[in-house]
Amino acid sequence: MVLDSEPAKKYTANNKQFVIANIPAEEEDYAIAFRKNDKELINKVNAALDKIKANGEYDKILKNILNKIFIVIVNN
Repeated sequence: MVLDSEPAKKYTANNKQFVIANIPAEEEDYAIAFRKNDKELINKVNAALDKIKANGEYDKILKNILNKIFIVIVNN
């Protein structure tokens, strides 16, 4: 079972037969969905993404997210 950090912590706290494994996670793609005709919002989001990619903040955010993914395994 693969969970983000907070749900994993809560799940294992309530289900003692499971533990959080400390193993590297695979990389995955992310997407943002918009209404097809909302060009103004699409342009604003794309501009914001361009800005944070250019200043390095985007990579910091992804690194932070990937460091908070946990895998729950059965505790034998």
